[in-house]
Amino acid sequence: MLRKFFENFLLLIIMAALVGASYYYREPLANFIVPNLERLGQASGLIDRPCAQPLTIYLAGLDEKFGISEAEAKSAIEEASKIWEEASGRDLFELSAEGRVSIAFVYDYRQETTDKLKSLGIVMEESQKSYDAIRVRYDALEKQYQTKSAKVEKMKQDFTAKESAYEQEVEKWNSRGGAPASVYNRLEQTRIELERLVNSLNTKISQANELARELNSLGSVLNKLASDLNLNVDKYNMIGGVVGEEFQEGVYIQDQAGRRIEVYEFADRKQLVRLLAHELGHALGLEHTQGKDDIMYYLNEAGNDSLTENDFNALRGLCSFAR
Repeated sequence: MLRKFFENFLLLIIMAALVGASYYYREPLANFIVPNLERLGQASGLIDRPCAQPLTIYLAGLDEKFGISEAEAKSAIEEASKIWEEASGRDLFELSAEGRVSIAFVYDYRQETTDKLKSLGIVMEESQKSYDAIRVRYDALEKQYQTKSAKVEKMKQDFTAKESAYEQEVEKWNSRGGAPASVYNRLEQTRIELERLVNSLNTKISQANELARELNSLGSVLNKLASDLNLNVDKYNMIGGVVGEEFQEGVYIQDQAGRRIEVYEFADRKQLVRLLAHELGHALGLEHTQGKDDIMYYLNEAGNDSLTENDFNALRGLCSFAR
């Protein structure tokens, strides 16, 4: 008991020193220290371990531009919570008036169409000249988008092939009781390379999605102008589903300001619930998983609203409960 006391006392001193250092040095040291303080506390027993008690969450803000009520937002949060709770048989979250993790709906429509056109020197008016100018911009962006999305698909195929080969080799050596040091080191380098590829792929997807959003905005303007001017032209279709949508529709953040989930965009309630389930998983302490159907997969390209085997195993490993 005395030894445990001194261990915890020493840890408290270390944690206090880290907090002091984060205050003195501010950035970037604070960004590294603060997210890890809680893990130190959990390891010592000074702070509750993951899943030991419900994680309190609360709705901190809801921009009215989303067009949903506070009751609808809370209902979606509760539905997302149940995805994890029903699979685990545990009360993992508690939605309350305040708590440890805030959830805010931040309207993130990057730029209004008129502002974008104005920055390009294009005057939006009901005229053939305006229509032609916007169409030229649309056609140029469409070429960029097609090139970018083709590269994304190629990168996704290359990543999937490398990931599959890596997993097969890992499984082979695991079945043999482990790999020699040289093989282990090589596999570790492959894992690091796969992580680098994922980050690069995320960047490319973000760029392609941004082009798609701009194309959709311009397409809406062109369709409206064509209707107003009674032009006999083909309607511009909205781009969607060409590249996987990242979970950057929302994000879980843990820094010196606290812990929070920010929701930026969603198409419908089902997508919102899945987005919230993904970010709530991060709030519990889960990382991304590898299966494309997983709730915790890094791309939001699946339509399922329940945990996969990968999701469940990750949760079980975090919470230390039996199946």
